Amino acid sequence: MRAMLHIHSGDWSAKAASALFGGTHLAWTDNLFEGPLPPTDWDDPAWYDARAEALADYLGGRERAASLLRKRYDIIRKALARADEVTLWFDSCLYDMMLLCQLLHFAREELRGTDLFLVCEELRSDGSRFAGYAELDEKEFETMFGRRRLLTKPMIDDARESWRAFTAASPEAWRRLARREHPLTPFLAPAARRLLEQLPDESGLNRLEREIMTALAAGRTQLAPLFEAVSAAEERPFFGDTVVWQALDRLATDELPPIKLHGPAALIPIDAYPPPELPEFRADAWRVTLTPEGQRALEAGGPFPGPRSRERRVANVHLPGSPLPASPKQA
Repeated sequence: MRAMLHIHSGDWSAKAASALFGGTHLAWTDNLFEGPLPPTDWDDPAWYDARAEALADYLGGRERAASLLRKRYDIIRKALARADEVTLWFDSCLYDMMLLCQLLHFAREELRGTDLFLVCEELRSDGSRFAGYAELDEKEFETMFGRRRLLTKPMIDDARESWRAFTAASPEAWRRLARREHPLTPFLAPAARRLLEQLPDESGLNRLEREIMTALAAGRTQLAPLFEAVSAAEERPFFGDTVVWQALDRLATDELPPIKLHGPAALIPIDAYPPPELPEFRADAWRVTLTPEGQRALEAGGPFPGPRSRERRVANVHLPGSPLPASPKQA
C-alpha cells in the first residue's frame, strides 16, 4: 500500500483535510519573511540558531525555540522519507510561496523517487478568493484535490532557485524574481513583489506598518477590527494575527513611537508557549492609538521617525536602522 503524505501551510488546513483524504497530514509553518534567513538548510545547526532568534518571542526564548524547531523539522523529514506520494497544499500568498520554495529546496534527498503533487490556488469554484484552505467546505476541498498538478523537474528547479533568491542578502535578487515568469506557479512573482514592500520606503515604514497606521487613523483601535482592516488592504493576505501584533509591538517600543499600546501586559509573546506569568490573551483587552508624532507624520505624509531606528531583517536582508536625529539641545 502506498504511503500518502499531505503537507499543509497551516494547522487548520491539515485538520480539515485529514477528515477527507487518507494518509498523514502535517503542517509546515514559519514566518520566513521575518529574518534572519541564512542561505543554508536543515542539515546545518546555523539554520536552527537563526530561526530561533526570529521566533524566540513566540516560542518562549531561543533555546526552547531551537528545540521545538528541530523536532518539527525531524518529523517532516522522516515523513517525507517514508512517503511514496506527497501532496503539497499551499495558497497564493507570500507566506505560502516562501514556505513552498523552502520545502522543495530543503527536501532534495527526501523527495527522490517520490510522486510529488501541488495544490496551489487562490480562487474558489465561484471565482471568489479565499485566504486559506481551512475556509473551504468538503466539496471545494475535493475539487481542489482533483486539480492538483504533478511537479516536474523544471518546477522544482524553479522553486529551489527562488529559495536562493529569497535568502539573498540583497533585495536585488527579489527584484529579479519578481520580473520573470515561473514554471512552479504564477504566484511567485507577486510574492517577491510583496516581499519588496516589506522593506521600508522613504518614510521609514514598510507596507504593513503603513496599513496599520492608516487603519488606526480611520478609528480601528481595537485589535480585531484593526487586523480585519489591515487584511482587507492586502491583495493576498499573508499573515496571521501574531505578525500584526509583532509589527504593533515594534512600532510601539521604538525611541519615538508613532503608536501607543494600551493593555494589561506585553502584547508579544502570545503563542501557545507563553511564560506562565502572562495573563490569558484577550484581544479586546488592548487598544491601539496613534501618538501625536504618529498623527502629525501621517497627516503630513512625511517620515515616521520610529521604525527607522530599530535593527531588523526582512528575510535575509539586514536593515541596520538609523540613529534618530539629535534635538537642538543635543546638537
